[in-house]
Amino acid sequence: MGWTDIKSVLTFNNGETKYRRRQNRVKKARTVAPRPVNLLRPVVHCPTFRYHTKVRAGKGFTLQELKASGLNKRFARTIGIAVDPRRRNKSIESLQTNAQRLKEYKANLILFPINEKKPKKGEASEEEMKVAMQVKGEFIASDTEDFCFMDDEQSRFLVLTSVNNEDKMPLIVITGIPCSGKTTRTLQLKEYFEKEVKKRVDIITEIDVISKTGYDRNSFYSDSKKEKCIRSDIKSMAQRILNPNDVLIIDGSNYIKGYRYEIYCMSKLYKTPQCTIHCDIPIEHAWLWNEKRPVSEQYSREIFDALVMRYETPDSKNRWDAPLFAVMPEDDLKFDDIYKSLYEVKAPKPNQSTQCPPLSSTNYLYELDRITQDITNAILSAKQIGIENDIKIPQYGLTVQKTGNTPQMMRLRRQFLTYSKMHQININQIGLLFVQYLNKSL
Repeated sequence: MGWTDIKSVLTFNNGETKYRRRQNRVKKARTVAPRPVNLLRPVVHCPTFRYHTKVRAGKGFTLQELKASGLNKRFARTIGIAVDPRRRNKSIESLQTNAQRLKEYKANLILFPINEKKPKKGEASEEEMKVAMQVKGEFIASDTEDFCFMDDEQSRFLVLTSVNNEDKMPLIVITGIPCSGKTTRTLQLKEYFEKEVKKRVDIITEIDVISKTGYDRNSFYSDSKKEKCIRSDIKSMAQRILNPNDVLIIDGSNYIKGYRYEIYCMSKLYKTPQCTIHCDIPIEHAWLWNEKRPVSEQYSREIFDALVMRYETPDSKNRWDAPLFAVMPEDDLKFDDIYKSLYEVKAPKPNQSTQCPPLSSTNYLYELDRITQDITNAILSAKQIGIENDIKIPQYGLTVQKTGNTPQMMRLRRQFLTYSKMHQININQIGLLFVQYLNKSL
């Protein structure tokens, strides 16, 4: 049979199979419990000439050491003995030392029979079972974490950062070349939302902001520094006006694609649905409308052509311009579609880069480093005197179930510090969360 004749079987119940395997593991763990807390490991010498006199715990016993102690590989793994078939004994001393270690472990080990009526070979006899005391009770194979109550500060932050579908902060961006009817469309939208939807409408008009600063529109658009300052002022005003109930319309040229993207990021930060309305018009038609205006409101030919040349037409394919509604002078606004794009869609999810981090105390980093260092030192000190399980941390009233070696503890502490700096938590919960993280990771 060639490789082309091999057929693959596709199953669609992987989730159910995974759940069933987990339930079987939990059931088996409760049946055979209690087991040794940690695996028994051999005593090995460190590599290199510098550290060869020091000993440490190895990865597992060799097959030769198991054979010398009267055990086999399969049975050893079921009674809490670590096995490493790749390791080799290069000296008789290490072989004898680890074989004696296994014999002592085997002599002190009591295997309670799974079926007391039919005990198997190697399991404890009735006399040994009477002398020994077996711990019985509910055993859970999976790790559990203590329940933490949120304080007032965390609950208030969750309320402020969660916006449901009813509390929208709609934002409408009007864009177009000069004299394209942007203000006319803005007034039509205001009338619709106030009369039909019964919503309050706030408008930020670019020309009004320019007039308040005392600039003439022709001199203003000829200076890029002044334009940059006004764009920053409009963006700041929009951030102050945004609220859960009102509609905000930014009426201006908004001809720069990057500036429209900044407004889009601002709307994502506040979880605000937005849409873009492009007032499309032929350039000659717009110039005729410009000539019909009063002299004080007209654009010069040079400034008009410069603004038309700078204008970056919005594209519906760009996420910061979508949804996009292009309107010609003779067209009517699609009020129903605009309403649906603002009130019947989910608000955009903010990125990590656009979210403001929650306020924290000035000594947060100091307390974070101090508390985690105290807990780590307490665990390593307890390990030096031979305590490796259920280590009490008296300063914080916490218990660490297991411990690890020094490099492992340092690595876990660095990971916890990195995460806590990005996701700041309450100082009073640093110790509890760090201990929970250690119990889950070790």
